[in-house]
Amino acid sequence: MTLQFDRHKIREALRDFYNATGIDMDLLKADFTPASGHRLRNNRYCSLVQSTAAGKKACRASDTQLLDLCAATGRVQTHICHAGLVDVAIPIVYDDSILGYIIFGRMKPNRDFSVLENYIAQLGLPVGETEAAYDQIPFFDREKIDSLSNIATLMVKYILLEKMLTPRAAGSIETALSVADVGVVIDVIGGEEMFFSQSFACPEHGISIGELEPRMFSFNAPFGACEKCT
Repeated sequence: MTLQFDRHKIREALRDFYNATGIDMDLLKADFTPASGHRLRNNRYCSLVQSTAAGKKACRASDTQLLDLCAATGRVQTHICHAGLVDVAIPIVYDDSILGYIIFGRMKPNRDFSVLENYIAQLGLPVGETEAAYDQIPFFDREKIDSLSNIATLMVKYILLEKMLTPRAAGSIETALSVADVGVVIDVIGGEEMFFSQSFACPEHGISIGELEPRMFSFNAPFGACEKCT
């Protein structure tokens, strides 16, 4: 599915989330590639881990595992990465299809660095320097992480509502309707043509109705009653 991105608005939304929470996030396409053009800020601890070949490879594998699970379930997923930090992935769902993902994290869920010492030593990193970098990361308990996930989920809805991310077909139809007098005809490859009208009219039967109102669907209102049935 081809998508349209309003990268300026998306970057503004990501910046607002960071300014409000201190947590950096990014928007990814459905194939897990970056979509926003936004560069994530790397903390000192993550930079040290990724400075090693093994650490960099493990970071990529951890992100892919999180996103694969999010794609398979279509739901918000949270996990603790190989370096002991919490990451969250949220699917951006439109018309039952996943258009992309919001991903954020690098949150410290544990103040005790001792559980990571062996892994850090295996990477060949200086334990003392790495621990000092780890201590600089803000601590987030389970409640705070859940709250951030809820805020980010609302942000996904905002992105869709403001049409920062839309299927290109939908954008093309909207553009065509804005310049058409009656409607647009879509030539479906391998199928029948489809006609879409913005004037509530059917050219095949020569009928039209006014703007839809609740009383049209009420059995108590004669306005919407069927002439044959009444």
